[in-house]
Amino acid sequence: MNGEELALEIINLSRNTLMIHYRFLDKAIYQLELSMDPTTTLATDGFYYYYNPSYILKIYSLSQSRLIHDYYHTLLHCIFHHPFVENIDTLFWDLACDIAVEACIQSMNDDLVKIKLDINAQMFLNQLQKELKQLNAEKIYRYLKNQNMNDETILTYCDYFKVDEHDYWYEHTKQDDNKQQSEDLDKESDSNQNSPSSSNSDNQGDTPQNQEGESIKKQWQEISQSIQTDLETLSKDYATKAGSLSLQLSITNHTKTSYHDFLNQFMVFNEELTINDEEFDYIYYTYGLKLYDNIPLIEPLEYKEDKKIQDLVIAIDTSASVKEKVIQKLINETYDILLSKESFFHHFNLYLIQCDSQIQDVTIIHQYDELENYQLTMKGFGGTDFRPVFDYVENLQMNHELTHLKGLIYLTDGEGIYPQKQPPYKVAFLMFDQNIEVPVWAIKLILEEDDYEYTRSKRSN
Repeated sequence: MNGEELALEIINLSRNTLMIHYRFLDKAIYQLELSMDPTTTLATDGFYYYYNPSYILKIYSLSQSRLIHDYYHTLLHCIFHHPFVENIDTLFWDLACDIAVEACIQSMNDDLVKIKLDINAQMFLNQLQKELKQLNAEKIYRYLKNQNMNDETILTYCDYFKVDEHDYWYEHTKQDDNKQQSEDLDKESDSNQNSPSSSNSDNQGDTPQNQEGESIKKQWQEISQSIQTDLETLSKDYATKAGSLSLQLSITNHTKTSYHDFLNQFMVFNEELTINDEEFDYIYYTYGLKLYDNIPLIEPLEYKEDKKIQDLVIAIDTSASVKEKVIQKLINETYDILLSKESFFHHFNLYLIQCDSQIQDVTIIHQYDELENYQLTMKGFGGTDFRPVFDYVENLQMNHELTHLKGLIYLTDGEGIYPQKQPPYKVAFLMFDQNIEVPVWAIKLILEEDDYEYTRSKRSN
């Protein structure tokens, strides 16, 4: 048996060992086709597992179990969708992904795939766990970007956690860059010259490479969801052994959408005094003006049915545990969306309620200019009890002061006493911490600090 055949047998042995111990990974383990590549060490693009036979034999000679860890490391990259990214700093992203994967592996209650980390790597990992709690790649990436580390420091940490190469992750990005350069060159050419490259440039958006990339991304999304479901049902016994894998999968598989789209759920249909352009015929209108000397033949319809927000309650947690800067971010983003999209009817009821363990301040806004000029001064900073806000809103409804309330948004850090009774409207607790549990009838919105996307964790029936 030559070296190439031996290397292939070693990899297959590693994969089979993983399969025997972690049957919930069966779809993932054999999803990657093996492909020999002497120019790399270990790598993947989501389609193939690239390996250098010489490197495989070298690692195996040092540790027969190390390759099981290495294969699992690469597999987790795909399961967590790390290769399928765009518009990121690749140096920071590479490190963040390797740390996230190793953190997941180190959390396992099983020595099959665990390795002893370099002492500096372990110290840095402990520091991150203390500061971030959840070590998923996106959160680590943002943390690293905010630390003002120079490239030399980042590269040092990269060496601590590096297991495989990530160059294949960015092949599609290189292709897009080359395509853009080609299009730029085409634009500089003579506009009357019909060269093949310029005439076909408009048809390049949906290339075979892009189609394949979307296809494999979708496959890994389905695999990740399948593993998560399996760990929550049939393979519950593996959950403890798998460490933080189940938690990381729940973060990976959350559906994200824009905060603005979420606010649309609080809108209602109603008639408003405005010209209805959709039902008004301007031809007859202008004809009447011409025929009867500026006397219109028909008048525009003045009532139009729109879907906007009529009543809304925004509660603000002003307890001592809340970081004022975080709450201010959420408030600013909410106001910007409400103001920029004309989300409200001409006259509306917006209640801004500040509460810690009791109601501290209530501001009622009825017009856009009032909302635009409103300046928040936070009051309270005591304990945290969410119930007074719900009691207050219930009284408003009983007194017919809020007759079209679709929902309440609570800006909070999530730590506090929740009401047990489900109110007759939607409730969303808006926060940054994934670990907080909210009542089963409520929606938990996890905002990403950079892009204000939210993750729907729970919702009312």
